[in-house]
Amino acid sequence: MDNQFVAWGRDRSTPQLIATTADSVLVQFATAGGVLVAVTTGGPHYLIFVISFEGGKDPSDGVGKLVLQAVTKSDVQIHVNQSRLRIEYKSLRGEPRQAEYPTRLEFGAR
Repeated sequence: MDNQFVAWGRDRSTPQLIATTADSVLVQFATAGGVLVAVTTGGPHYLIFVISFEGGKDPSDGVGKLVLQAVTKSDVQIHVNQSRLRIEYKSLRGEPRQAEYPTRLEFGAR
């Protein structure tokens, strides 16, 4: 049975994004500002999904876009700071990979 990550925009009746995986276990999940990361597994691999909500005045007004879908056999590290969310993992060939996304988040802002 397939599982899905579905993103709706504000005041939308249909989803803007549907990402499907046959993986059965959610291993890691992180969200910061307009970026959502989900790491799933269903065997000897991990599948990484990164969804970014872009446009709009703030992330809740943005349109969900799948900006990364990757497979790895290594651990996945997720780092968040005031302005960026960074993911580190190795490709299936063992090459280091890194991806960064702006969060549109300001810690401490009121």
